[in-house]
Amino acid sequence: MARAALSAARALAAGLLLSLMSSGVEPYEAVLGHRAAAQTAPASTAPKPDLMLFTGLPIIWGEGGAFDPRSRPAASFKMLQAEFRVRPLDVLDEPSLASGRLLLLAQPRALAPEELVALDGWVRRGGRVLILTDPQLVWPSELPLGDIRRAPAIGLLDPLLTHWGVRLERGGQDIVVRDLPGGRRLRMAAPGRFVATKPACATADGLWARCPLGSGEALLLADADLMNDALWVGEGGDTSWSDRVADNPLVVADRLDALAGIERERIAPSIDWSRNGEDRHVAWLVAGLALLLAAAAAATLVRLRRA
Repeated sequence: MARAALSAARALAAGLLLSLMSSGVEPYEAVLGHRAAAQTAPASTAPKPDLMLFTGLPIIWGEGGAFDPRSRPAASFKMLQAEFRVRPLDVLDEPSLASGRLLLLAQPRALAPEELVALDGWVRRGGRVLILTDPQLVWPSELPLGDIRRAPAIGLLDPLLTHWGVRLERGGQDIVVRDLPGGRRLRMAAPGRFVATKPACATADGLWARCPLGSGEALLLADADLMNDALWVGEGGDTSWSDRVADNPLVVADRLDALAGIERERIAPSIDWSRNGEDRHVAWLVAGLALLLAAAAAATLVRLRRA
């Protein structure tokens, strides 16, 4: 009877582990049920808000452009598309801006004087803009220096920021992680810092600046590398719970919703980052204990057979 019990225990443990390995589920995920939770994000049937996008970052088609067969949209861009009806802009003029009230301006090329005037006027008339501007972009590129398709290496909005009352300065060289109120995790590379130069703008943590302007508002973040998939997507390009290392595009979506006065659930599932590492550690210990018990059962059975 002892042999039969040990054999059954060994078969059960081995079968469980083989099942996990063949299904691609990690042992800690099976113990905690995290992957199942990540796949049950609520589907939204509400219309997506409109979002204008103006950027010098290679997130829409990649560096090669729309006609390069290797080009693919970045995961950051695809996640924004899941949350908004995104309309990329090629120029910031009054006709282009007049059709929308929400804009994401992410490390743009140098704007012409008339574009700066149009953007300022649009905000003051009630527009809402989230600006990602980086004083030292570290986004990797395969293009040679000087190629106009490369993302701008520095923020090029100084004339506009000076007019509004905020200054962008260089920061450190490190990866910076912020766990934000509401449970989001933001992961940045060598972000800069803002200094308010006029009462109209207020800064927070050096990374953020908020500028109420006329009937509108500008919210600024001193980093644009956060839109680089390498900073938030896990290994293999998986954006699910099991591999995601930060919530960068979701933070962008949250801030855009706040600017627009929208309250809604995100399509992508949330992660409790405060417990993530602890849960995985404990679950791996539990899974390891199961392996040890299976090995002990097998060793005991071998000894009984020899006896």
